[in-house]
Amino acid sequence: MEPIPEPSDNRIDLDLAPTGARLGARAIDTLLGIGVYVSISLILVASGDIEIVDEEATYTDMARSALLWIPPLIWGLYEVSMTLQRGQTLGKILTKIKV
Repeated sequence: MEPIPEPSDNRIDLDLAPTGARLGARAIDTLLGIGVYVSISLILVASGDIEIVDEEATYTDMARSALLWIPPLIWGLYEVSMTLQRGQTLGKILTKIKV
């Protein structure tokens, strides 16, 4: 019967990305998400579904639903599709994090 190997024998040494690079990658991805939200908001303002009068905004039900559901849906599709296709999001590509 063979002896059970020590845990250090089973260890795989991986070079993890520095914390700053990981935070930078997430910041880039977050800025993309904010850009999507702002773009959708501008489209809704242009279509008249959001009306701004005297610094107060009024939203139609469609605009509220669009702002509630579309950005998370796009974000999820972005994360999943980029991870499936390349193994990395755009933030990880730009910060040169290897996955």
